[in-house]
Amino acid sequence: MTWPILSVVTFLPAVGALLIWIARGNDEAASRNARWIALWTTLVTFAVFGELQGWPIFTFVFGLLLTIILMVRKVKGAILIGIVATTML
Repeated sequence: MTWPILSVVTFLPAVGALLIWIARGNDEAASRNARWIALWTTLVTFAVFGELQGWPIFTFVFGLLLTIILMVRKVKGAILIGIVATTML
């Protein structure tokens, strides 16, 4: 059975946006919940249903995590370092 990829990629983010809209608020908990909803909606859309498997997705995840870690540690040039390290991989 094949998944209707276009429908999933179109409507699952819309469901995530609806959930964020429902859980809206001005406090820290609402902001944190919105970030988690956005993260999980994106992961489910592309990793599970988007057939993104294999070497390209590994390279992307590696570069993204490296860049995030460097940015959290406030390393100057974090984005450039992440791009160069991912390219060399």
